[in-house]
Amino acid sequence: MGEWWKADPIRVVRQATRTGAAPNISDAYTINGQPGDLYNCSRNDTVIVPINTGDTNLLRVINAALNQELFFTIANHKFTVVGADAAYLKPFTTSVLMLGPGQTTDVLIKGEWWDANPMDVARDSIRTGGSPNISDAYTINGQPGDLYNCSDKGL
Repeated sequence: MGEWWKADPIRVVRQATRTGAAPNISDAYTINGQPGDLYNCSRNDTVIVPINTGDTNLLRVINAALNQELFFTIANHKFTVVGADAAYLKPFTTSVLMLGPGQTTDVLIKGEWWDANPMDVARDSIRTGGSPNISDAYTINGQPGDLYNCSDKGL
């Protein structure tokens, strides 16, 4: 995760250093260097990491922002924190991380699967004002699992 400016980031840092003030607020936050669908400078494709139902995967979350704490969560998922800043930790389970600038956190994620497009779930939740039905959300990588009837193989 990081930040993106419509300016030279070196100049942003130099201005903050010269004035003693905090850096200008970034124009966007990024994941894997991409600011997302609302910016025409993002790639047209999304990185998809295949995760099988029931598999446990290690993910290293890095806050590469200049001067901003960032939160990380995966909708309707919990994960197990096993390390931070290159040191092992006593594992604990959470659904949200807060990372300071430059901080890294290692988490274990177990693949879980649902039945619907995440944008449809979000729109429905906003429209109704309720919480999304977790059985109607897609997976963390947007692909149906091999053990569920929404997959090509079926049950």
